[in-house]
Amino acid sequence: MRALAPLAIVIVLFGCGSSRTSGVDGGNQSDAATADSGTVVGTDAGPVDPGAPSATVSFGPHPLGVGDERTVCVILDAGNPVARQVRAIRTHLPQGSHHMIVYRTDMPVRETPYPCFPFADGGEAVFIAETVEAELVYPEDAALEFSAHQHIRLEIHEINYTREPIDVRSSVTFEFHPPDAPPRAPVEFLFTGNMSLTLPPRRETTVTSFHGVRDGARIFALTSHTHSLGTYAAIHRARSETDFDTPPLHESTEWAEPPLNTFGPPLVLDPDEGLRLTCTYFNDRADTVSFGLDFEDEMCFLWAYYY
Repeated sequence: MRALAPLAIVIVLFGCGSSRTSGVDGGNQSDAATADSGTVVGTDAGPVDPGAPSATVSFGPHPLGVGDERTVCVILDAGNPVARQVRAIRTHLPQGSHHMIVYRTDMPVRETPYPCFPFADGGEAVFIAETVEAELVYPEDAALEFSAHQHIRLEIHEINYTREPIDVRSSVTFEFHPPDAPPRAPVEFLFTGNMSLTLPPRRETTVTSFHGVRDGARIFALTSHTHSLGTYAAIHRARSETDFDTPPLHESTEWAEPPLNTFGPPLVLDPDEGLRLTCTYFNDRADTVSFGLDFEDEMCFLWAYYY
C-alpha cells in the first residue's frame, strides 16, 4: 500500500515498517552518496492550482536490494521564507515505497537518510500516502499551518518485492494560500485501529473495533490500512462496535491502494456516534499471523482528517 493526507495526531499508534534489512548506516553517515539525500525543489512542480505558490520536498533515489525492507527518514526545510497556510497536499510514490508518512517537525535538517521507527522519531504527522499518486485539498475554511522555513520529516517504508534492485523515490508538494489570506481552522489527524489481531492459518477472519471522535469534529476525509492478507476494509459511522445500521463511509478491497474518501460538506457525527472499523483477512499461510510492523505482519487502521 502506498498513501495520502494532513494533520495533528490525536491518537498515536505504531505505523508500518521496521529496519529488517538496512543499507543505511545509523552511526556513520559520512560515506552516504549524495544521490541518497532528500532535496527541496522549486515552485514549478505542478501544484493543484497551477497559479498558486507551492513547495516540494523529495526523497531519493535510494537503492534497495531484492527482498529488502526498511523504514528510513529524512528531515528537510520546505524553503518557505515566511509562515504560510497549506491548502492542499500531493504525494508521489513510485515503485518501492510501501507508504510514506509526512511530519511537521522542529528537528534539525538531516538530508542523509537514516533508519527510523514509525511515529517514534519526533514531529507531528500531517499526511499518510498509500497510493502512487495522492492528493488532498482541504476545505476552504481549514488549513495546515507552516512556520517560516518549516522543517518536514519524510518517513518512508521501503520494500522491494521485485526480482531486481530498485531505486526508491518519493515527493510531497504543499500548495499554499496567498500570504494575506485570513486565518483558517487548523486541520487535525486521527490515526487509530485494532492491534489485537490473531489470524489463524488457512481461514478467513473478520475483526471490528469502535473509535471515538472529538465532539463537533468536521471530518472531510477517511481511509484505511491493512497489509497483504487484507481482503476488505470498511469504516462506518456508528454508535457501537455492533451497530451495523448505516452504510459505509469508506470501503476498500485493494489492500495496496485503498481509496481516500472525501466529504463535502464535511461529515459531523452525532454526540453518541463514532467510527466503526472492520477488516477482513484471508490467511493462506501455514502459520498464525498477528499484528506487527513488518510487511509479513498485519494491521487494521483508519485515518481520519478533520478540523
